[in-house]
Order: sequence, then structure tokens, then C-alpha cells
Amino acid sequence: MSAPEIHVEFAPELALFVPHGRRGGATPVTTDGLSSLGHVVESLGVPLTEVGALRVDGREVPR
Repeated sequence: MSAPEIHVEFAPELALFVPHGRRGGATPVTTDGLSSLGHVVESLGVPLTEVGALRVDGREVPR
């Protein structure tokens, strides 16, 4: 079984925290299928204290 993949896109004002290769719009991220979206965001280098709402398909979701 392959690991779940999501596509992540960050707001331009978070570019300081985002690795260069992920600044060009939505990029694929392989997940473990268990971590919260907040944990995935933090694993990509963006502190949750800097993030506003997390959205999935345009809807706000819990951290």
C-alpha cells in the first residue's frame, strides 16, 4: 500500500518559512496517513503560530 499524498499550498506571506521548492503553488506531500494537517504544515517548516486558517478544498479545518 502506498502512503497518502496531499497537495499543499501556502499563502505568499509565509514564503519566508516555506522551502524554495514549495513556493510555486500547490505541491505534493506524502503523508503517514495519521498526522493532523497542522503537523504536516509544521513538518514543512511553517510554524502554526504564523498560520491563520487551515483549509481543505476551501473549507476551514481543525489544526
